[in-house]
Amino acid sequence: MSVDHPVSKKTRPARRFVTDRGVSSVLAACPSLQEADFSGLKQITSRPFLPIIHDLPSWRRTLALLRLRLAERAARWRRRASVAAAACGGAGGERSPDGNSSYVGNDNDDSDDDGESSGGDEDFEELELPRRSRVFAPALRILRLLVSDLINEDCMREIVAVCRGSLVVYGYSADPLEPRWVTIHPGRQRVLESALLSADV
Repeated sequence: MSVDHPVSKKTRPARRFVTDRGVSSVLAACPSLQEADFSGLKQITSRPFLPIIHDLPSWRRTLALLRLRLAERAARWRRRASVAAAACGGAGGERSPDGNSSYVGNDNDDSDDDGESSGGDEDFEELELPRRSRVFAPALRILRLLVSDLINEDCMREIVAVCRGSLVVYGYSADPLEPRWVTIHPGRQRVLESALLSADV
């Protein structure tokens, strides 16, 4: 089923006036909807699709915690690199696992020189991963958003990731969007996604 049924030339221009409220109403009122085409709608944003993520406020808090922990980890690596460089007369260390800074030391050493834990995948053990809503557009499998200027594709990639293969979203250029849990530094993205994929859902 698709919301983009063939229409006459007289009614087609009405698509220009479809807003976030209209899209949200369709998705909320049609739990059996499997395919939707909102391509070319110039006034819609990513907002009406966010309820596809169950308990979105909780996930937003989790994202804030993720960013904080990753920033703390990067700061520890930079501090260790600075201490090691000073001890070696300015020699640089290896690249850190997040690709963002240098670090020196034994990979099995989980503590900084000041005794703090440098962290690892245990940084993510207590995080609660999001899941797809069972009441808002639960049957939606294909979503087309071609040439929709205000759609935030990073946000839609996050939704695709949460759906874990049950939803395909075609973006502005008609290509399917790749899943991405959160948009952060590319190196930290690898660290985060590795931890998320290995966690229990």
